[in-house]
Formats: sequence, C-alpha cells, structure tokens
Amino acid sequence: MQEKQKLQLVSGDILDMQADLINDLAQILSFSGHTLYFPMEQSLQTPQLLPRENKLLIPLIWAGRQLGVLMLRNVEVKKMRPLLGVLPGLMSIVLENLARIRAQRTDRLTNLLVKDCLYARLDAESALVRTPDILKKELAAVPAYRLCMGLIRVRLCNGEEICLQCGYGIGDNLLVRMAEKLKGLINSDVLAVRLEQYEFALLFHAPGREACRTLADTVLQELQEVTVVNPLTQKTVYPLLVAGYAFYPYDLTSNEIQLEMQEQSRILVQRAGIACDVAQYGQSLGFAHIIAQGGRIVEILPMGRLRINLGWQVGVRQGQHFAIYAEGENRIYKGELTLLQVKKKYALAELKHQEMPGLLPEIGDTLELVRDVAAEPLSNQNGEPILSQKDFYVRMQEKSSTLPSFSLVMVQISVGPSESIEACIGKVWAVWQEIFSAQKQVLFGRHGESILLFFHPNESAQTLLPHYTTLCSRLQQQTV
Repeated sequence: MQEKQKLQLVSGDILDMQADLINDLAQILSFSGHTLYFPMEQSLQTPQLLPRENKLLIPLIWAGRQLGVLMLRNVEVKKMRPLLGVLPGLMSIVLENLARIRAQRTDRLTNLLVKDCLYARLDAESALVRTPDILKKELAAVPAYRLCMGLIRVRLCNGEEICLQCGYGIGDNLLVRMAEKLKGLINSDVLAVRLEQYEFALLFHAPGREACRTLADTVLQELQEVTVVNPLTQKTVYPLLVAGYAFYPYDLTSNEIQLEMQEQSRILVQRAGIACDVAQYGQSLGFAHIIAQGGRIVEILPMGRLRINLGWQVGVRQGQHFAIYAEGENRIYKGELTLLQVKKKYALAELKHQEMPGLLPEIGDTLELVRDVAAEPLSNQNGEPILSQKDFYVRMQEKSSTLPSFSLVMVQISVGPSESIEACIGKVWAVWQEIFSAQKQVLFGRHGESILLFFHPNESAQTLLPHYTTLCSRLQQQTV
C-alpha cells in the first residue's frame, strides 16, 4: 500500500495514456465507444449506469482525487448491473497499472519523460509524415503541423562542475527547479524529456525554423534565471546553458529521409546535439545555421595554421574560405582563412589574408563563410567547364552505375605565393591534354581548392598509373 501511494497520476496522464486505459477496460467490460470528461468539481463518487441511453459513467479516482470521468457507450445493461459494486475496485487496479506505466516512462528526479518516449514519439510522427495516404493528398488538405517537427536540446554545461564543487544534492535541486520552470513554459502539445543527465529535450510541431529559435531563446532566457544557493559558502550558483535545435524533415538529406524511422529520429537528435556542441554559453543555435553563425577559432597553430570548431559533420568542406572577425560587439575584420583538412568535429585551416600586421587571429574569433571554392565552376583554357565538387560526384555516380569498371584519380597541386589557383589549373589541363589526347568522355572536376579529380570510364588504375606519373613529373618541373 505504501508503494502504491508513492505512484503519481494526474489528469494529463489519463489523457496521454487513454489508449492503455481503454485496452485494459476492454478486457473486462463490453462497450463500443468512450468519451473522457474532466469536470471542474468532483460530482460523481460511484459508477452510474444510464440504462435508457446504454451508457456507463465511471469516475476515475486516484489517491482520493477525481482525475476525470469516463463514459462508456453501448454497454450491455443486464450484464453491467451486477458489476456496479465491484467497479470501483476494478478501476483502482486499472489506474494503478496506468500509474506504474507512468513511473516507467518518467524520470524520478525531474518528473519529465525519459528519452525512450522521445524516440517513440519521433518514430510515430515521422512515420505519419511518410504515410502514403498523407503524401497522396494535396498539401492544402493536410495540416501543416503534421509535416514538420522541431527538436530542441537544452544543455546544462556546468552541471558536473556544480555537483563536484557544491554537492550532488545542490545539482539535483537545480535540475528539479529547472524542470519545473520548463514545464510551466511549454504548452501541452510540447513533449518535454530528460534526455541526458544534464540535458533536456523538447519536441513539438513547428511551422518553421523561426518557431524553433523563438522557443529555444525563450527557454534559455527563463532557465538562466533559475539559481540555487550553496549552503556552505552562501554563494549563488548560476547555470551555464546552451540550446541547439534541428528541424524535421529539412535538416535531413534526401538519402537520410529514405532510412528507417529509428535511424531518422536518432539522426535528428544527434543534429540538435551537434548544434549544442558548437553553441556558446547563452546562445541558441540551429543545425542549419552552424556554418553561418557558429564557427570560431579554437586553437592557434604554428606557421599560420589554425584549428576551428567546424567539421564535416556540419557540412564544411576542404577549400572553403571564412572571414575572421574579432569576438564581441565590435566586429573587427582580421582577415581570411582557407580550410586545408576537414575532420569530423574540427578542421585545420591556413591564414590566407591578414588585414593588418598587428591584428592577429585569436582563440574565440568568429568566422563567416565568404567563399566556397569547391562549388565554383571554372573553365579550362579551351573554355570547357571544370565541374564543381558537387556536380562532379553527381555526374560520376550517373556514369559509373552503367559501367563495368572505371578509375578515379585525384591530383594535388601546389599553388605558389604569386600564382592564382586558376593559373595552376590551366597548366595542369594543358599538360594533361598532351598526355591524354586520345582519352574520351573523361570527367574533370575539383575537390576543395587544390585537388583535381579525373574520372576515366572503362580504364584500369594499372593502365593509367604510368601516364599520371609522367604528368606529375612534368608538373613538378613547372613548380605546380
């Protein structure tokens, strides 16, 4: 009995677990329809049978409080009369089952849902987006909120530090107060989840990214006001928060949309987490805006090299150019860098231009994408187009799907201090034409700023190796 009293159940839980409630009752009673009511006053104490209407009213009472009233339709009156006396006991067992289900689905500390509920809701909602019946209808006939979802992750960055310095009780108290504040901020249609030990997540139907940003900014602003006092030092402990959000289905690629629902939901959660990783304290950042708003320098290396916090997981590529600005309100332009090597979570870059000799890049300087060399098509000396990186791989995929064999060659070129990349590409093209004059249907493209791509259909690597060895030798003579 003491364990049962610890189980919690409120009216909102009855509405959320309505399907579980009806399934349990269908195994005991015979009916063909139902309706849930939530009266303001506790007017009904015991089940009431309405024989003329073939209806049964059942009060849902838990821990002495009425959570609602369930009306069952088309009941069999003769079979129902003998059960009226035992229905309160049966409903107590049914409600206890619901309370135990709720206990499994909620976090014991914050009383928010656990992350399994988030994945289940994401799977269900994303399946609805891809339902053939929905897709066949005109978009105007489908509610817009059915087609887009926003996922926001709110992270307490100094949560572990607070627990180590002030004690786990203080950290738990802060999380509980933040969870209570969070539940008071959101509407009933927003799913609030404790995703990780120091992280919350919100899932809701969003008409656009602006709705995600607005809610994320509001949550950050309100939760930053939640503080606790360290009883030993009497100092106020402040939370350091960031928020990242992703927008379904637009933050997934066309190939990812074709994956299973479980894969899609986890990708979406990961994308929102990546935005949290890049965001600075007090900032909300969308996955789609990371390159434009989240780039910054994290390490200064020798020989004019730098390390930035953007990697291929956010879509940056070798050869992209970023402008460097001083951190703060006064956006002082410092110069420009080029990405040389891109890893998963970071990239190595080279300082290409420095605005003033005494104005050096520093850790924390912000970045702004100004040029994407890999996406800029060029022309060789004969006016034939050199495919951009994206177009090259698209064309290569189209051609290779129908070929028994092919070879892909990557040529790294070195650009001198007084030369342009266009001039070096022209030299490579001229030498290549002399060596491969008989080659037909070869694709010529770029990968980043200083790598050239050659696609040879129906050619083996062993056949091409001597020719490209000659090409590299002649280019070295021309210092390319």
